Amino acid sequence: MPSKKTLFTVARIVVSVGLLAWVFTSLEFHDKVTLKDGTEIRGKVLSQTEEEIVIEENGRARAIPIADVEPAKGDSGRDGERLYYQRGLFAIIATTSLTLLLLGVVYYGLVNILGTIRWYILLRAQGMRISLRRVFHLSFLGYFFNNVMPGLTGGDLAKAYYVTRETEKKTAGVTTVFVDRLIGIVALASLSGIMILINLGDPRFQGPAIVVLAFLAGVAVGGIALFSRRIRGILRLNRIVRKIPFEGVKRILREIDQAVYLFRSHKVAMLVALLISFVVHTVSVSANIVFGGAIGVELAWEKYFIFLPIVFMIMSIPISLSGWGVGERSYQGLLATVGVPLNQAAMMGVLFNLTRTAWSLPGAIFMVLGGKRPSAEKMKEELEYDVAKETKKKENSITQVD
Repeated sequence: MPSKKTLFTVARIVVSVGLLAWVFTSLEFHDKVTLKDGTEIRGKVLSQTEEEIVIEENGRARAIPIADVEPAKGDSGRDGERLYYQRGLFAIIATTSLTLLLLGVVYYGLVNILGTIRWYILLRAQGMRISLRRVFHLSFLGYFFNNVMPGLTGGDLAKAYYVTRETEKKTAGVTTVFVDRLIGIVALASLSGIMILINLGDPRFQGPAIVVLAFLAGVAVGGIALFSRRIRGILRLNRIVRKIPFEGVKRILREIDQAVYLFRSHKVAMLVALLISFVVHTVSVSANIVFGGAIGVELAWEKYFIFLPIVFMIMSIPISLSGWGVGERSYQGLLATVGVPLNQAAMMGVLFNLTRTAWSLPGAIFMVLGGKRPSAEKMKEELEYDVAKETKKKENSITQVD
């Protein structure tokens, strides 16, 4: 019988393929002219002037007065001119600005670099003297497993495993990986929350506002409860956690509790990590703005900052392979509410995922140089054993002192 991990991987593949198929069926491959009476004409637009638009339909050229045509929404030509037709996928690809596309890809590299520095700061806060060069190796190894080979070993698991080979502080090493991820998610939601508050009067943002602000409120309440010994005692949090019937939820809450315990006296490091996270996510969103410009998307920059952090949060949920399918569909679903055509929204999602994958490929070098790699199950077993052994050693030391 297949293992749970195999079944979970198969399920993620099914989700990715299914959602990508859904996205594919929503695409318009040919140009579309929409008349003011609602009639849609598909074909290849040959020209557009101030007086008319000429479209090739069924092999015949047809001239349509501009006065009879609805202007396209959320789309513009290569030079930013106003279009009176919705470009098909073939036209979008043909008119993509390669200069802007390359700029966006190169610019995105800052995300991985800054993310590595953030983790390095958290490691140093726990007294782990691992060189920045080595942290870069481990970080890119994690990026590689997350974005290129997600079905084999999780990137966080790989980072946690290899960093514990570098230090005696096994528990702290594992916890830094978890805290690094947690701070990133909190910063992501905060960035979206700030932009939502600025644009709270817009009814289109009320749905995202409820989700994001509820999440941030939960983080704030949970943070106060966890960092305050007095409130922890009043609420009897440890007792509540023990009674939770779901092992997965219980494990996550214990990891959060362990993280709070280890980082309670390192608030400056956590603040710096949080600030770096804001920069990381700003770069991610900005890279998407550049991608949007490359394919002619007409969208105000603040709307990118409202919706894309939500897209990134959805993509971080491990229900698909590296966010494929989930990401593209989320781009379409959220950006469509502010007038971005489905073609361009899906293409932005694909460009973003391809860019993440490209910047993760250097991790393959470190994987090869690292020699034989244990299986995910073996990594997990060794991590659990090392952490349990360290915990028992600390308990014995406390007993001897008493």
